[in-house]
Amino acid sequence: MIDIGQDIKVDVSEFKGKWYVEIRKWYQTESGEWGRTQKGINMTLESWNVLMSKLDEVTDLIKEKVEK
Repeated sequence: MIDIGQDIKVDVSEFKGKWYVEIRKWYQTESGEWGRTQKGINMTLESWNVLMSKLDEVTDLIKEKVEK
């Protein structure tokens, strides 16, 4: 699992023969253990690959909307 900050973690897992990329918000209990929240997304590897192939377009969209 990869921690990308602000309690968001990325993981890869298999379910019923399909692989998924999960990006999810986590919380820490009073005892220090981590638990997953419902806030997040599971993407098939196919969807992940499409997103990665469009990363330049996403970056351009961010520049267009945020860096006016």
